[in-house]
Amino acid sequence: MSRSSAWTGSAPSGPARASAAQVLARAGVPEDPAYYGPFTGEREKAVLAVPQLIQAAWAAGDADAFAAVFTDNGSLLMRENQLTSRAEIHAYMAAGFRGDYRGARVSGWPLAVNFLGPDVAVVVTQGGILLRGETTVAPSREIRATWVIVAEDDTWKLLSHHSSPLRAAAPPTETPIDGKEYTMSSDAAKLVAQAKEWAGHYGKYSNGVEGAVLTVPLRIRAAWDRNDADAFADVFTDEGSMLVGDNQLTSRDQIRSYMTGCV
Repeated sequence: MSRSSAWTGSAPSGPARASAAQVLARAGVPEDPAYYGPFTGEREKAVLAVPQLIQAAWAAGDADAFAAVFTDNGSLLMRENQLTSRAEIHAYMAAGFRGDYRGARVSGWPLAVNFLGPDVAVVVTQGGILLRGETTVAPSREIRATWVIVAEDDTWKLLSHHSSPLRAAAPPTETPIDGKEYTMSSDAAKLVAQAKEWAGHYGKYSNGVEGAVLTVPLRIRAAWDRNDADAFADVFTDEGSMLVGDNQLTSRDQIRSYMTGCV
């Protein structure tokens, strides 16, 4: 997907916060007006200061600057390493900039900016890591990334960053871990009853809101297991987005249509 085909979301009003120019100036990072593409609203640009700060930290090999972009409880998936705090992120990137990532940088641009409320935005970008001496991202390292960015004091911080390879991989051959096929009804009463059976899948997140949130991936898994495109799509919002291989789906209808063709 190119910059010209990016999709947009609304930006609800909220408390006054530092502009993109102010956030970047505080960090000593030059603002790149071309980075914003079609996302030229002041709140959109302020949110997009976050990936610009990350790109600058990569270019400088600066683990302090990199980690400072995150909230205290920020999370980052790097390869098979799920980092779950600013301290873990700092330690990992400090080692990386001394080792495998020495001289590396990242390149990318925004594809989507969606505000879930005045204090939360979800951004989708495309790009990848360029190793030392490279001028373009190798196809095997091209990614789409999802950024959950939240308001903190007068600025925006990165709560969660997750990336997926852009190129489609070979379909997995493994069977479910326990060899069993699960189903989950969308009927509320049955969902509550069956949640007890699924309790082992919640790990340490077994109570209250955390457990309720985790019914979402469980419903996705159940829809996969029974090849039910309708149940799969119903888990998403109307404007939900999903990357499958090199297909970026940007609505519930697109997701339903795509999954119907796969079953």
